[in-house]
Amino acid sequence: MRCLLPFALLPFAAFAAAQGYVSPAHFDHVEGTANNTLPFGGNTATSTPYRYQQIHDDVPTSVIQGIAFRHETTSAGTLRAPFTVTVDVWMSTSPNTSATPDAVFDNNHGVDKVQVVTNRVVSVPANDPSLVPNPFNIEIPFDPGIVFPFIGGGAALCWEVQVTARTNTASVPFDAIQNSGSSPANPVAISSKAFPGCVATGRTLPMTATPQSNSVAPMDWINGTGALGVNGTQLQSNGVVAFVYGVDRTQWNGIPLPFDVPGSTGAPSGTCTLHTEILVMNAMLTSATGTASSQLVFAVTPALHGVTINTQILGLDAAANPLGFTTSNLVVQQLVAPYPIPMGICRIFLGGSLGASGSTGATGLVTKFL
Repeated sequence: MRCLLPFALLPFAAFAAAQGYVSPAHFDHVEGTANNTLPFGGNTATSTPYRYQQIHDDVPTSVIQGIAFRHETTSAGTLRAPFTVTVDVWMSTSPNTSATPDAVFDNNHGVDKVQVVTNRVVSVPANDPSLVPNPFNIEIPFDPGIVFPFIGGGAALCWEVQVTARTNTASVPFDAIQNSGSSPANPVAISSKAFPGCVATGRTLPMTATPQSNSVAPMDWINGTGALGVNGTQLQSNGVVAFVYGVDRTQWNGIPLPFDVPGSTGAPSGTCTLHTEILVMNAMLTSATGTASSQLVFAVTPALHGVTINTQILGLDAAANPLGFTTSNLVVQQLVAPYPIPMGICRIFLGGSLGASGSTGATGLVTKFL
């Protein structure tokens, strides 16, 4: 079932200026449109050791004291375990640009090349599926007393990481951008889900809300229309539910969030928790198999870049708990506006070796310079 979201009801998110500079700047508070396991998240068998560079064209004049990265968001809300990597890091003003990288690593460094991190064990914390995007909490501050005074002014910056050891055995993706293809002109919404739902009457598994794919609920920036869709399963059969939408997860009408439904803990439903304000509601009947679907449909403009919509399913279920309400997990969906390419970023990479030459590519990690 579709629910039209009036433009006037879609609040604009207010973002405080973050300390440091994010490259590309379009993604300073917004999830990138691609992912990259390299160099930090590659698996032990094929990615240790690993030599990796990125060239950035858009970094302004600044004194850089570290670099930071963030986990990739997935629509499945995947939770990834923490791990460590052992790294050496170099930085310089590159004689090349992102459009003219050299496969020979050393040729991308300038005469001011300096080693800023030596044989450091860096902790990669677990991700947070409830946040889109994740914070830049994979931080690599430079060694004590070392900074890099980047001149900016049209010059390109090169950073290089050599990974010599890691404790992760499976590949872990990090947030990145695709600097080619059709994605920049018509980006999909980025989705995640988090927090368990509670159990509806007649079910043994928690109520589940899952974001719809872009093929079902398309973001069509080219024609100025958008849709954010959510599917519900494990709902009460032939019951009444409401898909509720909001942007604020700290309070709703003066009630601090998250908010546990009174009396639900210890009841047949288990603890039911509201995680979002209720700004828009779409009520409907569920199917005989306990399913329902809803879409928000709205006009899109670049001004909506970075707006995040939170969705939950609330059930009217008298037998579930004393208050008669149940809740699903939370779905988080963020809008990413189109961006021009090229974006001024590229990578040079080599797996299983610290050799002199690698391969070049147009995908790059979204990087924060501290």
